[in-house]
Amino acid sequence: MASLLLRSASFALGTKTTRPWMSAVRDALASPQRALQSQALVQSLLDKGPVPGPQREFLINGWRWHSRSVLRDVRRFKEVAKRERRELMTGVEGPSRLPACYDFFWSFSWVALLKIESDIFYPFLRKTLPKDLRPVLDDLEEQGRQVATLGQRLGLVLQAFRDPSSSPSSPPPSLPSSSSSHLARLDDALALAGELEVRAEGLIDQQEEVLVPVVAAYLTGREQKKFNNKVIASLGIFNSRVHLVSMAEAVRGDAVEEMKFKGQIPGIAQALLGRWRERLYRPLAVCLE
Repeated sequence: MASLLLRSASFALGTKTTRPWMSAVRDALASPQRALQSQALVQSLLDKGPVPGPQREFLINGWRWHSRSVLRDVRRFKEVAKRERRELMTGVEGPSRLPACYDFFWSFSWVALLKIESDIFYPFLRKTLPKDLRPVLDDLEEQGRQVATLGQRLGLVLQAFRDPSSSPSSPPPSLPSSSSSHLARLDDALALAGELEVRAEGLIDQQEEVLVPVVAAYLTGREQKKFNNKVIASLGIFNSRVHLVSMAEAVRGDAVEEMKFKGQIPGIAQALLGRWRERLYRPLAVCLE
């Protein structure tokens, strides 16, 4: 119990959190020099964009909403992990919900987003946008690979929750009990999820600042809609319905995004969202509630 209390105190004080690392990541992603270079490039490209100003509109919003949904879910994952940690500290230890949460938010949703970006979205942008943007696209893709690595590392940590005997490392000598070992894995999961959240948030911010205005300046609405249809076809009927519910949940409460969602998603799909939420989405995502 003493070791548990010490570990809890160190976690609360920040010695076991990723806050210093998270701050460093955020600072790196928000580098003033990098931001100025991106702003200058974007402005230069916007000045040359062939789509007339009044007609410029970004319509590949399913990608944006998908990004929002995975960021929302990693935050929900963290809340579930924190709840399990509090329960463990009060002596309540049972089967963890974290593997099921991971299976949905990472293996189902986030992996699909990364695959769409690497297989369809970035290749499409390289073919259709000016070559000047390619170094930026390369950098964004590299950041996506870093996010993927963090997600895979989180999965390895959570493997021990599925099968305690598969834990890749023994608990520290100061934490000999099964509860202490469980707590150590929870702390590792929270640390990785925190890094994942910050990396993803920084990446999404950059994508919004650079790609959204440039795409609107160079691609017509017809070209963007054609791309949207290609993405939907790649997801399949079942998966696209689950992702659509996730997107609707992610934009809930944001008046601007809700208006775009209602204007862009077919009425019949919107009418079926409630049914899909209960029959398709909740069985997969209920662990995050």
